[in-house]
Amino acid sequence: MVIKSKYINKKIGKLLVIKILTNGNFECLCDCGNICIKTPGAIYTGINRENTSCGCSMYQYKEGNESYLWKGCGDISAKFWKRCETNAKYRNLLFDIKIDDVWEIFLDQDKRCAISGVELCFGKSSFVWGTASLDRISSEIGYIIDNIWWIHKEINDMKWDLSLENFLQYCYYICNPIKDLVSCDIDVNKRGKSWGGIGNLSGDLWDRIKRNARKRNIELVISMNQAWDKFIEQNGCCKYTGIPLLIDDRSEITASLDRKNNILGYTLDNIQWVHKHINHKIKKYFSEDKVRNWCKQIVEYYGVNYESEKDKENFLKSYFITNSARNWRHKC
Repeated sequence: MVIKSKYINKKIGKLLVIKILTNGNFECLCDCGNICIKTPGAIYTGINRENTSCGCSMYQYKEGNESYLWKGCGDISAKFWKRCETNAKYRNLLFDIKIDDVWEIFLDQDKRCAISGVELCFGKSSFVWGTASLDRISSEIGYIIDNIWWIHKEINDMKWDLSLENFLQYCYYICNPIKDLVSCDIDVNKRGKSWGGIGNLSGDLWDRIKRNARKRNIELVISMNQAWDKFIEQNGCCKYTGIPLLIDDRSEITASLDRKNNILGYTLDNIQWVHKHINHKIKKYFSEDKVRNWCKQIVEYYGVNYESEKDKENFLKSYFITNSARNWRHKC
């Protein structure tokens, strides 16, 4: 007790020792105003530590690179970096980069998205998500120093496995739909007696649409006739970009039935036909307004321009017009 008594009224870090309790522990007053109980061991080991406290120091600096437990580089936490490595390994992608080099790239980009210019940040804890996402410029190559940049996580979700060129083309034509394409009368191919579809919309494709809606517990209250009528109403073109869609089951199907508002089901006022890449890769769970806003931001900041007729023809030829497609022509 004589040895312990010398700590009475002594400042240990942020703690002021008030008294010794009957069980041998110390009652202390912290600078934050809390009264806490500390064991003799905690007091002895805390003599030479400035952050000895009731626990408020730990909670005060528990987030981000101010935490005494922080491991990482700059604002990139070790947990975030480990997740990047694990995801690359899971997808069998080369991961030949170091956290220090990646942080330098982030600083070189002025902590902004490389293709939209919006400011990026990292989450400071498991409960606070950041917006920065490490992306491969070319989806055909792994994570090497010359093939990475930082972009907004939502843009990375939209880009998915598309090439940068293809993604930028989609963004441009979503902002600037092709309006000078008209179809010749949509030919309804002759079918056999066993044909179970409407027009060129096959029964198999319609069953797949219904099955996917049922699997995701999404209401579907339209008929096959109404879906085909919507396709005719859109002139067989993607609602977002104006590019022609293929719905014939004899060719590669590019048409995808989309819900304008992802909160609502498949109703007559909430459906539109779009290209499958836009529905499954770019739009996915985003709202239509968010997709259009991101595309506009990217086109304006990155200086995307596919205005020339040659660019337009190359885009249509490369991604949409195949030998099995219907005939399409420009307006005279």
